[in-house]
Amino acid sequence: LITEAGTIEDERTIAYMKRFVNAFDAYVDRLN
Repeated sequence: LITEAGTIEDERTIAYMKRFVNAFDAYVDRLN
């Protein structure tokens, strides 16, 4: 059972992970 609060938490986690991946990609680009 997925509650509304759980869905909001998932969206926050996904948004955080997207920012982390974008920052990591930018870091790798600087190394290349």
